[in-house]
Amino acid sequence: MSIDTTLVGTRYFAGVGVRVVKRLDGVDSENYFVEAAGRKYVLKWYTAADPKSLGEELAAMQWLRGRGVPVPAVVPDRAGGLLAEVDGACAVLLEFIEGDAPGDEFATGLQIAAFLAKFHRESSAYKGEFCAARAAEVRLAAFAAACGANPAYMAVDGMAEFIAAYGEEVALYKTALEQGGGAQGIIHHDLHPGNFLVAAGEIAAILDFSEAHRAPLIFDLAVLLGYWAFDADRGRLDLGKCRQLLTAYAATRPIPPAEMVLLPHAVLVYFATDATGYILPRLRDQGAFAISQCNMYRWFCAMRQERGWIDELSGVF
Repeated sequence: MSIDTTLVGTRYFAGVGVRVVKRLDGVDSENYFVEAAGRKYVLKWYTAADPKSLGEELAAMQWLRGRGVPVPAVVPDRAGGLLAEVDGACAVLLEFIEGDAPGDEFATGLQIAAFLAKFHRESSAYKGEFCAARAAEVRLAAFAAACGANPAYMAVDGMAEFIAAYGEEVALYKTALEQGGGAQGIIHHDLHPGNFLVAAGEIAAILDFSEAHRAPLIFDLAVLLGYWAFDADRGRLDLGKCRQLLTAYAATRPIPPAEMVLLPHAVLVYFATDATGYILPRLRDQGAFAISQCNMYRWFCAMRQERGWIDELSGVF
């Protein structure tokens, strides 16, 4: 299924045609690199999306851009809306930002850590509603409900134990949060290098807010460590890399002690939450599925069993 670009031109550009230059990779939407009236854009077409959540996402992006955060500008349609209906689905037009994808070396992680602190310094001021359904505890409830409604899912080896363990870690996380988990704001939740652009050696843009929501800022640091400091061969965090990443971040936004106490619990919840995003679609598509095939599940189990790293990470400074 492909979008009718003549309708896009009608919705956004009166009397101006839209030329699709190429189709881009996308998970939650069909994405197109397009040109119109001599300018470049990225068109995202959501064949299945919750308009309310998508609207909150776009509003948050616009707000961040107004604070000087380099996110793509959302182009309103001719009626002034951030969302347009095209071919019976939601369409979003974003201005194209020039830049290159950074590499996957650790130096990129340090650069992202420093950028993330600046991002959080601005995003902590955001008070609006923003995609509460993406929060870890809500995703746990949704995952447990989906599995509980299907006996075949619950019969998968290790599933019941995983749901129970995930729930225990969410409870520990929430307890630590109640004791003082620091600032909340917009978190991005997906800090791999493919979601950044660099130009002249500096980060020029942060992209893809499909996982973003309002939450404790420290959860983004858990995501950062999970991607950039995890030693897959040993099945645990590299505390030396954690220290470097947190130091790069704290140079701009100091991390309060209460957030450092919360951080290890956020790491465990992040790994479990990410695992559910891998497991559930495969249960739906494949039926029989070994959850041990999911790396994040296996690493969650390994870190949960060997908990000495928790105190070490809390006191890594």
